[in-house]
Amino acid sequence: MNKVHINGMQINVESYYILFNCLRHNRPKIVTGGSCDEGEKCDNILEDLENIDDELDETGIIFVTTEDTTTAKKYGIRHFPSLAFFRNKEPLIYTGDLDDEDEVLSWITDEDTLEIPGKIEEVNARMLENILDENDYVVVFFCMSTAK
Repeated sequence: MNKVHINGMQINVESYYILFNCLRHNRPKIVTGGSCDEGEKCDNILEDLENIDDELDETGIIFVTTEDTTTAKKYGIRHFPSLAFFRNKEPLIYTGDLDDEDEVLSWITDEDTLEIPGKIEEVNARMLENILDENDYVVVFFCMSTAK
């Protein structure tokens, strides 16, 4: 398996590109995976979570999976399976029941989960459309991205 070396860390190439593209575009995303401590149970959980993937797509949230434990540990994930929600590049680790896809979806889409205290939320076009559809008054600061 090909590896990429970044800051002394060795990362699976596929995982690197998934995470790099997600973080580069600064879109909310869910990352799950790792070498599962519970064998077949991981496959069942991932299969159940596939049921909410389309609903997350509609809100502009990307759902990806990786088996790269080095990257997981970089973000404080030590047990597998785990679910992390990256908001503006900051991970929030899910502590609820991964077997309950409805609970997971509720947590991801909950306003308290989506909000980053003290920061103005960055959104993509699809998320902005949803916000404008649901709220009468919204202030939007439009600017050019400084990311290259």
